[in-house]
Amino acid sequence: MTEALRVFLVEPDAKLRIRLSAALSQHPAIALTGRGGDLGLLPARRDAGRPSLLVVDASRLPPAQLEALPALLSRDLRALLLSDGPLEVALPGGTWMQLPPPSADRDALPSWIDRALVPARRAPTRRSLHPPPAARVLPPQLIAIAASTGGPEALSVVLAALPEDLPVPVVLVQHLPASFSRQFAERLDRICPLRVQVAREGEVLRPGQVWLAPGDYHMVVYRRDKSLVLGLNQDPPEHGCRPAADPLFRSLAVAAPGRVLAAVLTGMGYDGGAGARAMADTGSVVLAQDEETSVVWGMPGAVVSHGAAAEVLPLEAIAPALCGRLAMTRRAA
Repeated sequence: MTEALRVFLVEPDAKLRIRLSAALSQHPAIALTGRGGDLGLLPARRDAGRPSLLVVDASRLPPAQLEALPALLSRDLRALLLSDGPLEVALPGGTWMQLPPPSADRDALPSWIDRALVPARRAPTRRSLHPPPAARVLPPQLIAIAASTGGPEALSVVLAALPEDLPVPVVLVQHLPASFSRQFAERLDRICPLRVQVAREGEVLRPGQVWLAPGDYHMVVYRRDKSLVLGLNQDPPEHGCRPAADPLFRSLAVAAPGRVLAAVLTGMGYDGGAGARAMADTGSVVLAQDEETSVVWGMPGAVVSHGAAAEVLPLEAIAPALCGRLAMTRRAA
């Protein structure tokens, strides 16, 4: 029998803490080891309960406790932070984000737990889910990849493995300062069979080309007639980043619904999770790098916690999976 996921709940709101505790305790795949209104009880109960996942309503937690959270985590204790929006805290590896639970609807809590918590009980190296039916029928029109911490090396591995005759364009978001954008694009261009360049406003996306979001600009894609076109803007940073993956992914959910192959690679924070969910809801396929090969499993973990990952794969398997799905969907069409 699979061991239950051991959870310690930190919920400052007493009424919501009672509801969440009851729902967690009744779930067959979860063992609730403890609960509290703040982080003060955790050190005393940690050894006895041996929790493996700390669920924290970060939007209601005092800032001082939130800042102390990373010091409490370890390889054996990860965290799921619940929040209405971005948090000004450095998230260590194995930490991911999720929207708050449906506090007003007790009937919705069991399904929320399945969606938000049970994905943490994944297989060590690979987890395959069934992609939406539309993703197996519509040929993808582009590949979108996002990364942050550890991303430069991870992107080098993935792009170097893509074929020279790739039949779709590729768009990339890597969290980088503006001064490194051109240098990084040139580095990727030297090792990649495809042409890699910094994105430009109004550029039409064409097969076999790779476009990198420039530092200090969000990159989006919109449709003009029958073409997919790049747009750049300086809207406020998201998740503390500009460029960020979520603006790109949200734009793709509108411009190319069900027609995107995406991969979210190693990175700190939870950028890309909500946008990946928006794309997956239209039938697009999103792959997530696994924790074992990630420098930081924040961004891929956010994709998993949002229920948006069609597969969770080691880094070396990402490019073959993209090419395999591209070939499969084009044959099916």
